[in-house]
Amino acid sequence: MILIADSGSTKTDWVLLNQNQAMTFVQTAGFNPYYSDPSVLKQIISEHLEKKISSERIRKVFFYGSGCSTASKQELVRSILLKFYPGATIEVYHDLLGSARAVLKDEPGIACILGTGSNSCLYDGHEVVENVPSVGYFYGDEGSGTDFGKRLMAHYLRDTLPLDIRNALEEEFKLSFEKVMDAIYNQPLPNAFFGSFSPFIHERSTDPFIKNIIESSFSDFFVHQVSRYTNYKNQKLSFVGSVAYHYRAILEGVAQKFAMTVAHVLPNPVEGLIEYYRANVD
Repeated sequence: MILIADSGSTKTDWVLLNQNQAMTFVQTAGFNPYYSDPSVLKQIISEHLEKKISSERIRKVFFYGSGCSTASKQELVRSILLKFYPGATIEVYHDLLGSARAVLKDEPGIACILGTGSNSCLYDGHEVVENVPSVGYFYGDEGSGTDFGKRLMAHYLRDTLPLDIRNALEEEFKLSFEKVMDAIYNQPLPNAFFGSFSPFIHERSTDPFIKNIIESSFSDFFVHQVSRYTNYKNQKLSFVGSVAYHYRAILEGVAQKFAMTVAHVLPNPVEGLIEYYRANVD
C-alpha cells in the first residue's frame, strides 16, 4: 500500500492507496518544519492517523510538505516517518514539486500555487528546474489570499475604500485604524490576520473595487513570478490552490493580458497526486 501526504502549515491531507487502488482519506492538522516542533508531526500520526490507517502493510510513503525545501528539513521529516513506518520506503519532497506533479503530471510547464500564500516553479516533467523565490507575505505572496487581505487593509488604513465596503468591514470585523495597526505590528501572525478577510473578499468579488484588488494582485504575480521563467509565454501554465480555483475567471483574464492561457486549475494537489502515483508506481 502507498501513503501520500500533502502537508501545509494549516492542514495535511493523507491518502492511502491499496493494491486495488481503493482509497482512504484522512485530514489532520498541518506541519511545517520551519515553524512546528517535530513532536507535532509525531502527535499527528500517533493520535490521528494511526487510528484510521494501519501502518503494517504500507510499503511506500510520499510526503510533500510546506517547508520541506532543504535536505535537512526533508531528513527531519523522513526520520519521524521512519519511526512509524520502519519497513517502508520514504520519500520527502517540497510541496511545490507535489503541486507540479499534481497539475502537470509528466508534462513540462509552469506550476503555480495560489492559496493562503503563493509560489511557482518551472517543471521539466520530472523535477523543479527553476524557482523564483516567493519571499513570503511581507515582500511577496502576490496572488494569494493573504495578499488580497493585505491590499484591502492598506486601502482601509489610507481611507481609500468605497464607503459601503468600509462600513461593511467595520460592522463585520469591528475594525478601527488602531485595531488594524495593532494586529499588523504588535500581534503574532499578521499574515493570518490578512488572510482572515478572504471570505469577505470572495463574497464581494464582483464589486468593481474588490475585483480590481484581485486583478492587480494576480497581475503582480505574473510580473514578479510567472514572467521570470525561461520562455514563459510558451510554457504550459497550470495552477493549484483555493484562490486560483475560486477566482479562475479573473485569473484567466489576467493571463490573457500576458499572452498566456491557463491550462489546468486544481483546488488542491491531492486529486492530481493520486492520478500521478496510479500511473507511476507499481
